[in-house]
Amino acid sequence: MAEPSPETMTTPWRRDPSETAPALQRWAEATFGDGVQVGGGIRTLDSVSALVDLGVSRVVLGTAAVRTPVCLEGEPGTGKSMVARAIHLAGPRRERPFVRVHCAALPPALLEVELFGSGDLPGALERADRGSLNLEGLEHLPHALQVRLLWFFVNGHLERAGDTSERRADVRVFASTETPLDELARTERLHPDLFARLDLLRLVLPPLRERLEDLPSLVAQFVRDANREHRRRVSGVTPGVLDRFAHQRWPGNVRELRDTVSS
Repeated sequence: MAEPSPETMTTPWRRDPSETAPALQRWAEATFGDGVQVGGGIRTLDSVSALVDLGVSRVVLGTAAVRTPVCLEGEPGTGKSMVARAIHLAGPRRERPFVRVHCAALPPALLEVELFGSGDLPGALERADRGSLNLEGLEHLPHALQVRLLWFFVNGHLERAGDTSERRADVRVFASTETPLDELARTERLHPDLFARLDLLRLVLPPLRERLEDLPSLVAQFVRDANREHRRRVSGVTPGVLDRFAHQRWPGNVRELRDTVSS
């Protein structure tokens, strides 16, 4: 099956995802094998390392022309930010900014300024113009800001705090959450219209303990990263070390593994 171009991949996403899921599933399986599952707008990444290697991200990039937001679900440390950055770097926005905002790190008033700006100060959305915004901790985003973010998704307009002038920005938004999107909607912690937008393209990252087959490739990547950072020449780890890693629970997931290899 021929790989569709971004132009041919954008149109289906304007319809009900349930109508296009079977076709996308067939294309994904033909292109990437069983490493990605598509259904109802949700992809469960069976191999985190496959996406780190920028293979599965091509499924996501098919919707780049319409700025489709991406929701990333997963336990702490599963690599949500790493996956978001990998998709950003694999796409047409790679030369533009990748801006991160931690929703839980700021009180609502400061979070509003950080996202939308104030006075002469541009917010994260404007700073990410023609690039990507990684909104971390979606479950901590206040309802009032959810409505403003939804408005931005609809028409690309935003207003700085205390300013009624409309400004435009072309931004691809990644929203990560440790709480499943369905639960946020069920408990009314997420605006239903924002849920509908984010549910179009949802990536669920499994915990490392459920994907131990990823260990060799992830360890190899983290060894290379540590060699560059610390100017080392470590060739890798022994089979015995990998075996010990395979018997650990890794409550901190990929982040804990990276820190362990780097130490």
